[in-house]
Amino acid sequence: MGGWAFEVEAGRHAEALASTLTALDSWIELGLQYRRSERGERLYDPVEVLNFQKWAGLNGRDRFWIDRCVGTNRALVRDWAETKRDGVSWPDGRSDAPFHVTLQRTFDVRNFERGAKLRQNRTDASCWNSSRRR
Repeated sequence: MGGWAFEVEAGRHAEALASTLTALDSWIELGLQYRRSERGERLYDPVEVLNFQKWAGLNGRDRFWIDRCVGTNRALVRDWAETKRDGVSWPDGRSDAPFHVTLQRTFDVRNFERGAKLRQNRTDASCWNSSRRR
């Protein structure tokens, strides 16, 4: 739901979800890969989706990154920066102290042979068989 922080907070969840699903359909048409769950649901790698939406936006193929994400990120920074305590920016009542964030991504490489190339080129779809596409 990146790009919709203020709309979701204002109760416009359905609008945000519909627009995001439309964007995902557009990115699939442009080449975004995904797999299907046993129940038929689309399964995306969140990092690949983020990279793809940036690529599509920066290359003029799609407006979602520029129209939704960049604008929302700027508004989030402005929202944070407008609340000051003793001349220092503070979150607006959400916390009384700065915070620390640690991110970690885990990869399951059990199905790869030692020394195998793990990262596939976007144009190399050999790791996707036809039953796993759309």
